[in-house]
Amino acid sequence: MNLIEQQKIIRKFREKGACSVELAKSLVELQVDNSQVAKRLIKNRVILSGGGDTFFLDERELMKFRLNRVKWGMSILFLILIIIFIYLMKK
Repeated sequence: MNLIEQQKIIRKFREKGACSVELAKSLVELQVDNSQVAKRLIKNRVILSGGGDTFFLDERELMKFRLNRVKWGMSILFLILIIIFIYLMKK
């Protein structure tokens, strides 16, 4: 996922105050394209429908989404360290 574009989208939601169902705005109003990054944020429930064609940023889901990415990164790093350790132990 393009992290720079993701940050731009999140910033637009925050700047426009679209952070609750009551304050939901359309993507046009938020000046957010219906890009793959936006679709992924919607799929991952970081951006939720406010009804009709409006959307809002769910800060709790955003935090979960980011923590999940950190967990995956740490898991991969741990796996790499185990492989290196095993390789060094065979020498």
